[in-house]
Amino acid sequence: MVRDLVKLRYILPAKNLSLILMILLFLFSSLLEVFGIGVVGPFIALASNTEIIYETPYLERIFKLIGVLDERQFVVFIGLTVIVFFCIKTFVAWITQVIIVAFSDKQQKLIVARMTEEYLSAPYIYHTRKSTSSIVDAIIEVANTFTGMILLPVLTATSNIFVASFLLILLYKTSSLTVIVFIIALFPVILLMNKFRAKVPAWGKAVRRSKEEIIKTINHAFGGIKETKIIGCESYFNEKVLQRAENLEKAHVNFASFQMVPRYLMEIVAVLGVVATVNVSILSGSNTDDLTSTLGVFALASIRLIPSISNTFAGINKLRNSSYTINQLYFDSTELQKFRLEETQSISQINGSTNQTASALDAMPISLSDRSYQDGHNSPQAPTAKGEIVLNKVSYTYTGALDYAVKDISLRIKQGESIAFIGKSGSGKTTLVDIILGLLSPQSGDISFSGQSVYQDIAHWQRLIGYIPQSIFLMDDTIENNIAFGVPKDLINRKKLYQAISAAHLDEVVSNLPDGVNTNVGERGVLLSGGQRQRIGIARSLYHDSEILVLDEATAALDTETEKLVTESIKSLSGQKTIITIAHRLSTIEHCDCVYLLDHGQIVRSGKYQDVVCAESSSQT
Repeated sequence: MVRDLVKLRYILPAKNLSLILMILLFLFSSLLEVFGIGVVGPFIALASNTEIIYETPYLERIFKLIGVLDERQFVVFIGLTVIVFFCIKTFVAWITQVIIVAFSDKQQKLIVARMTEEYLSAPYIYHTRKSTSSIVDAIIEVANTFTGMILLPVLTATSNIFVASFLLILLYKTSSLTVIVFIIALFPVILLMNKFRAKVPAWGKAVRRSKEEIIKTINHAFGGIKETKIIGCESYFNEKVLQRAENLEKAHVNFASFQMVPRYLMEIVAVLGVVATVNVSILSGSNTDDLTSTLGVFALASIRLIPSISNTFAGINKLRNSSYTINQLYFDSTELQKFRLEETQSISQINGSTNQTASALDAMPISLSDRSYQDGHNSPQAPTAKGEIVLNKVSYTYTGALDYAVKDISLRIKQGESIAFIGKSGSGKTTLVDIILGLLSPQSGDISFSGQSVYQDIAHWQRLIGYIPQSIFLMDDTIENNIAFGVPKDLINRKKLYQAISAAHLDEVVSNLPDGVNTNVGERGVLLSGGQRQRIGIARSLYHDSEILVLDEATAALDTETEKLVTESIKSLSGQKTIITIAHRLSTIEHCDCVYLLDHGQIVRSGKYQDVVCAESSSQT
């Protein structure tokens, strides 16, 4: 459990000062709690025997200072004072709980924001190994579990430990016998907690894994809803979800049942404590008045002591139950740092500054806010793309692979030139384009733009590029927001929006829609045709002033007529934009200035379309 607490502190965004202030608040609230309960016994004794006024120096001084009250009125005055103090104590206790909840919710907000930022900042290679459903689960469900099942119970348990400790000290001062009996009666509860120490984390892991699998199954079922319905496999997904839900139910019921045990056992402990104290006092011939006062304090203390100890046990159980969640958050955070370090080392090697890796990592922006919106309004200086792109002996191999995916690639792309990469599947085209996009960092070689390595400021380089894949990602939002992707609605530049629509030949499509650019395209653009989705992708690149367009088989999934329309849209940009294309349909690259044929990660032929494509066709016949 100590290891879990260390990891918890690592995950927690709060600064040490905030935690220290929380502990001081717990301490102050606990002292008020104990003092409030501690005055009840003396007040009961005072009400039973007013002679105590004269036997207690500070009471006698107060009694004489007031002067206008008789003994009975003074007892009433002391009673009213106790009531006022209890009201203050209760208010402070309530404020403490409010602060605990507010603090926990703030940590959840910060964790969600930090995790989202870390996942978005993670290198592309990380996302190729991590499923979207696990990221969604981590950001939403895990963060929520962290707050509700870990942080809040731990803070509450910490507060209760202070309260219980001071109350036990108070009871010991009042009657050491009561405390001794109480602690002895606690041993069965502690033994039970220890017996189930291994099962509690297992239940928590089962709950988390079941939720992960449910989210994954639902994503699969609805992500391919067409296939699900056509194949008729609804029952398959229903069965899988039901199976996971049953596992979730079983684990949750087991833990919830066990979680309730300490509270009921504590009630038995309390009764045992009272009965044992009374019996021992009677058998030993103790003063009945002292016994009444002691029982009064014990009864009032039990109102807070029993829930405090029960909640402390509950907090410990929840921490153990959520150890899988803590480990998951801790692992993701450390893994993301590891990937950032590896990418920084790779970039440092490219720039010839391996010895500066540590400082480079520290200098890497954690915030994404430096990537200002490319809307022409709030961007202080739009990136310029004047110059040629040079790849110098670029090589890359995937982790665990024996052969290079691309090897010693060198080429030069002039400003406004259109080039194309062709080759068989697995020849290295996509890997090469991913390197050009800055998504993969080569193990050797460099990419320069306008004479400078793009790895000196990879974010600036990526802002110059517009990427149009075979399947354009569209949000379940309007055409306007999909074109101005990532720009707040109130900052969208309307002039640039319509210029991009016109350049992508979307004018007629938009004008025929009932709500124009405010028409919702549905999830992943399901309400649009394939060609319309691709042209929205082109318009998006143009809106964001992308001077370099990268088309990754952008027309491969289109029919011949639609492909012709999209190709015409792309051709119209030749000379204005630098265009890099991956193509399987060779008819779409006839207009390119240069074509590169790749095989086994290397360029085996380059030149004009006729020199490469026609020569390749002749050599195969």
